[in-house]
Amino acid sequence: LLNQVFKTQEQPNFRELTTLRLLTPIWEVLYENMESRLQQGQPVKRDLNASRLQMMMSFIHSHYADQIQLDDIADFAHVSKNTCMQIFKNGIRQSPISYLIQYRLKKAAKLLAATEMKVITISEQCGFHDAPYFCRKFKEVYGISPIEYRKNNL
Repeated sequence: LLNQVFKTQEQPNFRELTTLRLLTPIWEVLYENMESRLQQGQPVKRDLNASRLQMMMSFIHSHYADQIQLDDIADFAHVSKNTCMQIFKNGIRQSPISYLIQYRLKKAAKLLAATEMKVITISEQCGFHDAPYFCRKFKEVYGISPIEYRKNNL
């Protein structure tokens, strides 16, 4: 699997998406091995939570455009919603939903700067299905509206 990841780095198209797709099974293997170490009584809780965090973040990166919720993120790592929230708070000092919104906004900012797509289209492609909400959140994070951001970054 790692060799496949390295080979995708040489391909000009879809490197990031392909890499994310290939990393998910790797994280699953690591997670399964952490479970076996837990059963042997070895202290791996910190490692296990770091692996779970990586898995959940990878899930968000792969599915940010979809209508995902906290349940979906937690289910992907086979943890409860409360455990999911705690792992994110301890790992990156942010809730999973806050991280998802930040990631979506980052992707939207890239599209605003690199394309001439309509703001509503970008908001939908980045998982925001309410354009006014997208514009409000964008302004909260970047301090300017999406249109102003585009003008400043063209």
